Amino acid sequence: MHVTKYLAARVRNVIQTQAKIFMWLFLTPLRFKTMSVNNVLKGMGYKFIAEMGEGSFSQVKLATPRKHHCNVAIKIVDRVKSPKDFVQKFLPRELVILRRVNHDHIVQMYELIEVAGKCIVMEAAAKDLLQKIHEVNRIPEDQSKNLFSQMVSAINYLHQMDILSRTFCGSAAYTPPEVIMGMPYDPKKYDIWSLGVILYVMVTGSMPYDETNLRRLNRLQRKSLVYPDDAGVQEPSRVFIRTLLQYNSSTRPTIQQVAEHPWLQMGKKQQSETGAGTLHRHSRSLNGSYREKEKQIDRSRTDSTCSLDCGD
Repeated sequence: MHVTKYLAARVRNVIQTQAKIFMWLFLTPLRFKTMSVNNVLKGMGYKFIAEMGEGSFSQVKLATPRKHHCNVAIKIVDRVKSPKDFVQKFLPRELVILRRVNHDHIVQMYELIEVAGKCIVMEAAAKDLLQKIHEVNRIPEDQSKNLFSQMVSAINYLHQMDILSRTFCGSAAYTPPEVIMGMPYDPKKYDIWSLGVILYVMVTGSMPYDETNLRRLNRLQRKSLVYPDDAGVQEPSRVFIRTLLQYNSSTRPTIQQVAEHPWLQMGKKQQSETGAGTLHRHSRSLNGSYREKEKQIDRSRTDSTCSLDCGD
């Protein structure tokens, strides 16, 4: 009888121990998993310098590797917290695109590491554009032309490969009216609208529209742009921004037409005369992809083209 009780107690102890092991393995907090990933990456020669940002299901760390001659950004995607469609559809597509692209103003992907998720090792962008704007309030028009020209060059390259940027795909502030209204849309014209918003922010240091209410946002998008009194934006720049922010998507220019616009061409001429420098390798996600999505907007997808979604 005592032997039976003893064996039963041992069985219970074994079951309880196995249950604890199961809980430890499969219900471990994300913090512990991140520590494990960090240890693996350190063992591969990556020395972490700083936290660059954190999204809803990913982290980005600045690191120094032994095998590359520059700092890298490592995006660590948590597959447990990630939506199923992101893991199965959008993330694989983004990785395919990152392997395809090769442009001076698009960050280069170095390698993909599979460990407790996916670790995407990329070239670290020189500076976050939004940080630069916050530092100087607004960017002078001549310098804005230079930086904007680099963005247009990158987007033009992507569009020629039928890849859509949609850099700020999580934020209503950069979203064109046809998407706000839930209408079918041309993803390439989506990018043109977003570029117009970016340029406005660069030269004024403020957003062109209040995004707190989507219905009101759509009404504001119909009206003429209002500029801060102290912005001092010259008329040629205002005309160019209006060209990009056409309410009717069919009247917006193509990215090639944007690249050939006199406003940008004049900027290139001034740059060649003054020898102005460049901000090497703009990331396609200078602002949005390393932060929480501000708003979720249901969009139809275009099957005939690839898209660089935010994905966070």
